[in-house]
Amino acid sequence: MKYFLRISLFFLIFFGFYNFSAKSQSLSFVSFDSVSTGYKEDQLTAKATVKNISSSSVNVVTKVNYLEKTFGHTYTFCDAGSCYNGDSNDEVIGNQPFVLNHDSTTGNYIHLYLSPNGNAGISKFKMSFYIEGNTSDAVFFNVTFTATFVSVKDLTTYNEESLSIYPNPANAVVNFKYLSPTGLNTKIEIFNTNGELITTINNSNDAALDLNGYSSGTYYSKITVNGKPSVQKKFVVTH
Repeated sequence: MKYFLRISLFFLIFFGFYNFSAKSQSLSFVSFDSVSTGYKEDQLTAKATVKNISSSSVNVVTKVNYLEKTFGHTYTFCDAGSCYNGDSNDEVIGNQPFVLNHDSTTGNYIHLYLSPNGNAGISKFKMSFYIEGNTSDAVFFNVTFTATFVSVKDLTTYNEESLSIYPNPANAVVNFKYLSPTGLNTKIEIFNTNGELITTINNSNDAALDLNGYSSGTYYSKITVNGKPSVQKKFVVTH
């Protein structure tokens, strides 16, 4: 169980969530690398690479749209050696198109950096590449950054113990069952996606939470054992 949870946590942190769409006649998707899930004090990154598949050189414009925000998150978008701070903007467009020769790629030019600044939650972006003067000749990527409450280094030795949340999704009541050695001070905290603490359940390994008053959406539970973060897990409320 301990090995399984460590492997699961590895995949959670090092393989983020993204999807892409290619409807371009001139550009093609090559790769997307990211650390888009991590601790709320860490910088998260996404890097996209596209290729010119047309028969001649093209001028490429880059754009980032901030689709969903978490309070306190800030971001920087870099392309072709220039970086833009988009903290107060829902859309950032590169100042100058860059030339992409036939059969060439953007390489390491295009990066998106998210700084959670201590705020747990989710921020979503759309990264677009299109041909200058023709926005329909484009390829884009949707990126979801998730800043979590617990880092790998903060997890206690009780990671092999399991946290069960059921039903999940939940409608009226959600149950938490955490198996830990007896005699420990266990606390369950519930947060929304903005990192706001909603509920605290003290000294309980087995609790039922009434969801009356909870809006539909995603929530995070954090288990603390003897003052140290142990396990974090999300659940969904549907009404």
